[in-house]
Amino acid sequence: IAYYSRQDPFDSSTSTAATLSINADAPDVQLTASASTLQVSYGATSSAINLQVASLSGMAGTVSFACSGLPIGMNCQFSPSQATLTDGSSATTSMTISSTNPKTAGLGAWKGLIEAAEKIFARDGFQAAKLEEIASEAGYTRGALYANFEGKEELFIALIGHETERRMAAAQRVVSNLTSQSSSQTARYQALKACYLRSMTNQTWNVLFIEFKLFVLRHPDLKAQVTEMQTKAFATVAKTLEQIFACSDSKPPVSPLAAGMALGALANTLGIDLMIGDALSEKEKEKLLNLFYDALTGNSMHRGD
Repeated sequence: IAYYSRQDPFDSSTSTAATLSINADAPDVQLTASASTLQVSYGATSSAINLQVASLSGMAGTVSFACSGLPIGMNCQFSPSQATLTDGSSATTSMTISSTNPKTAGLGAWKGLIEAAEKIFARDGFQAAKLEEIASEAGYTRGALYANFEGKEELFIALIGHETERRMAAAQRVVSNLTSQSSSQTARYQALKACYLRSMTNQTWNVLFIEFKLFVLRHPDLKAQVTEMQTKAFATVAKTLEQIFACSDSKPPVSPLAAGMALGALANTLGIDLMIGDALSEKEKEKLLNLFYDALTGNSMHRGD
């Protein structure tokens, strides 16, 4: 900018000295991140990554940080949320992504897709199941599915985790109801055993749990993701089973988690056998599950058979 001083209109004058910067390119910023990917589970907060914004071609002013295109129920946080740049300078912010639990946040799309996935995966198996059909069954577009899940693998893992949590929540409700009543230990034992038997006679889930085990074996590259889900699920299972066994004064000869895994494995296998042949009757299956439950609880005095 040049400033001119003049005494009379139209008189010639000479500008005072000034500095003029000319950039070949339009002012801009360059953004770099300490990591190219960021994983976050529903109901959790991700680890932090650092973002650096640098001034290019004379860019100066205040920069506000924001993000878009995240799955439903997820939000990003920046610290600081703004930075002031001068020509040639740079600034750094830390970013995390947090998520609400879709089941408590009332995210209908997530729940609808999970329910549709249960039907399609059980009918067609993981390999043959098509994401377009799952989305259509739920009444959503494929884009809506990808807004909630990265792909078929993540959807299947979420489905298994959701069902595990649902079963543990149902068992905890039974425990809460029994402990609030003045029922005998034997009555509590029989009620909890009946709850186990009911949860293990779902043909759809007998198939899906077997399908999931095959899925894990065939996708070793997903071991870390599966292990994270299982670690969280097993912690919930172990805690719930401890409450169940304490409620009925049962003393299993193995850890509560080991007992639960064994009870589930037997029920799934017997359920599959019943679906593909008639060598074993439903009555025989029920008797075997009763005997197995009694054996693993380590407390025969409450059997009442």
